[in-house]
Amino acid sequence: MGEYGFLNWCIGEGLVDRVGDLKSAINKMYTLVGRLKLACMLETEDAYAGSDLDDKIMVKLHDVVRHMALWITSMRSRSGQGAKFLALPRAGLSEAPDAATWSEADRISLIENHLKALPQLPECPKLVTLLLKGNRDLSYIPPDNFFERLRALRVLDLSDTRVSSLPCSISKLENLLVLRLCSCPIQELPATFGELRRLQLLDLSFCMIRELPIGFGGLTNLRRLDLFWTPSLTRFPPRELSCLSNLEELYIQECGLPWSIEEPGEAGGANLLELTRLRHLRAIDFLSIAGVVSWNWLEELTGSIRGLRIEESTITDDALITLDNSPGIRILVFKECLGLTRTPNTFATVLEIVGCREVKCVMVGEEAGDGAFRCLEKLVLHGLDGVESICIGVPSQGSFARLKKLILSSCARLRSVFTTGMSQMLGSLEDVYIKGCDEMEKVIDDDEEIEEDAFPSLESVILRSLPKLRTICGRNLNWPSLETIDVGKCPSLTRLPFDARSAQCLKYIRGEKEWWEGLEWADQTTKSRLQPYFCEEFLERKLSFPI
Repeated sequence: MGEYGFLNWCIGEGLVDRVGDLKSAINKMYTLVGRLKLACMLETEDAYAGSDLDDKIMVKLHDVVRHMALWITSMRSRSGQGAKFLALPRAGLSEAPDAATWSEADRISLIENHLKALPQLPECPKLVTLLLKGNRDLSYIPPDNFFERLRALRVLDLSDTRVSSLPCSISKLENLLVLRLCSCPIQELPATFGELRRLQLLDLSFCMIRELPIGFGGLTNLRRLDLFWTPSLTRFPPRELSCLSNLEELYIQECGLPWSIEEPGEAGGANLLELTRLRHLRAIDFLSIAGVVSWNWLEELTGSIRGLRIEESTITDDALITLDNSPGIRILVFKECLGLTRTPNTFATVLEIVGCREVKCVMVGEEAGDGAFRCLEKLVLHGLDGVESICIGVPSQGSFARLKKLILSSCARLRSVFTTGMSQMLGSLEDVYIKGCDEMEKVIDDDEEIEEDAFPSLESVILRSLPKLRTICGRNLNWPSLETIDVGKCPSLTRLPFDARSAQCLKYIRGEKEWWEGLEWADQTTKSRLQPYFCEEFLERKLSFPI
């Protein structure tokens, strides 16, 4: 079971209501899991292919403990002193258990079986949890009165099934707190869906949902709404979002909703201003916006947003100042924006800038304070025609201290990458990918007095389509962690910065055979040592954009 499974339990058992909010419940959950692990009642397990994307913990009951727990609950239920569990996960079932069995159970788990249909049911007055996740052949739910028989139900998990529609009777689940429909081929929800007044967690991730129904705002107790990877979703009914007054977490990465500060028109969309009215909202995983020129709303949401993608918008000084003071935004993407003359440099761990023509550099040394970009772990620059240097001047102390991945592509005027003072800041850099920078002549500027032990963590260098590249570095370095250097279509690169002692961890040098045979060497010993690592094949990698 992963974090999401425990969250179902926290909500279904009323823990969230007792402690006040999702964050407190999750913290309590971690404490409980820790205690159970210390008592050897839970053990850590590896994530598997069907586990949830955001599972940070994966644990399972030891088989002996599980059997004992089921035996105890069985004994107590027979004596009328406790709940009855029907737990048959991964049991190879192709048919659901007898309907009469359901009527006696409090909790049923039939996850990852081979059920195709659910049976007609009698009244099930005690059933509060029904877990059907992973029955990938399950497509049939009786359309008439099925859910009316389950009025006590608090947790329903239909994730990873073939259920393509929900019967209208689902609105009769007046006690339902958790509904998971992840990876179901559902395109629409019943018109009465907003009648699930007590619902606290709704998971529609990886669904084919196209629009949310009018009345969706009736889910006034909803705390977590997961719309991750719902590219077909294009419309949120106007003035419904702001009615979700208890919403704490909103997951909308790779969601098709276009956001704007205007009311949604015929084409659909969702209103940013409605988000600002949600006073309990503390987490928006990733917000993608386009065509924005006014930023009055941004300050109200920066405490909630974790990732922000801004496309084809006009960036103002006020927006940049707000972003500079937004510690919660960890992923920041600018694409084809106007007005971006500098980049926020304080808190982001991932920064991507694409096609913003007014950008001249990432950092001006004398203007940046100490520790600029101190949190940055991944930097992506693509299609920046105006950039001649990543850093102008000497970077301030502590800058780029955590940078691990650097990806540069199609920066037509960029002549070198690491200028004076940069190499000593990049002790954490692991991967460098440079492609299609037509004017690049050197990776490390020769004017810099670079130390032999520079770039101590660098593991991979990939150079592609750099017609004027003459050198990586003007002197030989130790490269203590370097494992791979991959060169393609760099005809002017005639020397590698190695000697016989360099790159003791090297595993591969990849490139064209003609290029390899034309390399110049300081001595035969170095060539002889490196020859076994060369292979005439490319490590094909696409640009590894974070979003």
